[in-house]
Formats: sequence, structure tokens, C-alpha cells
Amino acid sequence: MISQLDQARVTRIIAKIAEDNKMPPSEVRAEMTAAMMMAMNSPNPMVRERWKSFCFDGSTPSLEEFIIWLANLAVKEKNNNKMGKQGAQFH
Repeated sequence: MISQLDQARVTRIIAKIAEDNKMPPSEVRAEMTAAMMMAMNSPNPMVRERWKSFCFDGSTPSLEEFIIWLANLAVKEKNNNKMGKQGAQFH
């Protein structure tokens, strides 16, 4: 379950994408959901294993849950990369 704040963030993200692409938010949501489902159902064994490692409330995440999860993952990986570069400077 995502917070109301996160829900509002996702709504703003989708609205911005819709505005930038001159399309209705419902179409953006539909395309993003379709892309998420394609990734979830990938025939690639490595992709399927990666999906198994994700932790969501249910077996299929909501689009909002998936976007928030991806955003958090991106921040975590960015921070890990920064730490790795900073550590390398001290060697």
C-alpha cells in the first residue's frame, strides 16, 4: 500500500508526462501499465528472476506502487554509485 503523498506524486508524474506528450493521463496510465505487464511477463529467464525478487503487496503491483518502487530503487542505486566513487578516491 502506498501513502497518499506517494499517490499524489505519481499522479503529478503521470500528468506531467501526459502534458509533455499532448495526450490524456488515462492513455499514459494505459501505456505504462501495458509496459509494466510486458516486463512482468517477459520470456527472458533473467528478467523473470528479477521480478521474483521485487517485493510488492500483491502478486501484481499497481502502477503507482511500481513507479514508487522504481523511483526508490533509482535513488538507492544512485547513492550506492556515489559511495563507490567516493570510496575509490581514498585508495
